[in-house]
Amino acid sequence: MDPLGAACLCAGEVLASGAVRYTLEREIYLGPLPGQDVTPAQTLVHTLRLAGLQAVYSERIHALAWSKCVGWLACTTLAVLTRLQTYQFLSNPHTARISARVM
Repeated sequence: MDPLGAACLCAGEVLASGAVRYTLEREIYLGPLPGQDVTPAQTLVHTLRLAGLQAVYSERIHALAWSKCVGWLACTTLAVLTRLQTYQFLSNPHTARISARVM
C-alpha cells in the first residue's frame, strides 16, 4: 500500500491524575500523494467516519499540510525562543502580539 498524506489539528492536556483530556478535536484530512491511487485514502476516510471520527478526503493534501506548517511557524518559533508552553506565550499580550505578527 502506498503512503497517504494526512493533516489534522488536535490538542490535549495531561491531568494531575495522569489521564489525558482532549481540548481541541478537529477534522483529519487524508489524501493520496501525487500520482497515487485515490481508493485507499477514500476507503480510510469512509472507515474513520463509520467509527465516528471527523475525516475528510482531500486531493490537495500537500497544500493542507503546508498550510498547517505555516500556521504553526509563529508558535514554534516563540516556543523555542522563550522556552514557554503554548498557553503561556499566547495568553501574554506581548508574546501573543509577536506571534500574530510572525504569521
